[in-house]
Amino acid sequence: MLCTIAIGSEDLQSKIPPIPAAVTDNAVTTLRNGLEVYSIMGIGPKRTWDDVTSQVYILHISSGKWSTGRPVPGVAGRLGASAIGAKEKIYVFGGFTIDGQGNQSIVSDVNTFLPHEQRWYRAADIPVPVDSAVIGLNHDRFIYLIGGRSKNGPVNNVQVYNIETNKWSDGTPFPGTPVYGHAGGLGDDTIVFVDGARKNASGSGPAYVPSDECWMGKIDKKDPNKITWTRLPPHPGKARFGIVAGAREKDRKI
Repeated sequence: MLCTIAIGSEDLQSKIPPIPAAVTDNAVTTLRNGLEVYSIMGIGPKRTWDDVTSQVYILHISSGKWSTGRPVPGVAGRLGASAIGAKEKIYVFGGFTIDGQGNQSIVSDVNTFLPHEQRWYRAADIPVPVDSAVIGLNHDRFIYLIGGRSKNGPVNNVQVYNIETNKWSDGTPFPGTPVYGHAGGLGDDTIVFVDGARKNASGSGPAYVPSDECWMGKIDKKDPNKITWTRLPPHPGKARFGIVAGAREKDRKI
């Protein structure tokens, strides 16, 4: 099921304090059934290469307070990474770095954070490194990276990471236009994603333009790599890039 939920209560919003440092293009996920919210890396208000951070901030919903986690390992912070919580750990995938000349490098890193130990360790690298991918978790075991931007442009790969074996496999690619910066999630053995940016095939204008394609993929209950894809109608409004989505498998909603 695809649904949109707006939190419009001023009372609720007033109880959520602002993040300690303003960032965008950060990876965000939760643990403990949503009671801990993690903001990971991102870029600050200057929007320059030296304002990219590796910092981790944790919002504790029960107390309404933020704490600081151990920074993500590496010589530089990243943008466009994907993160998800599973089995009381945080998994952070890919993203890209920027140097002083504006050059971008998409990384294959997979970093796993153990909050109770405040410790990071390295997991198996992404076979096709990407940033700005849709991420989802199925049966608390399989993490899906859907699409994203590789060094050669957007891809339609579905890369499946097995938490228990620390190994990757290839899921059925989605048949639509390769995109990145799309929005979606996974719940009830179903992937849903919308929009994003695709290569501009016109040959003039910007290199990338918004895509209005929306897709649903049903994951086979016996084979986690087998996905049956169906195109969905475009959602209301203009196609967008960089919008945000989430999934809650318990509620069977995305």
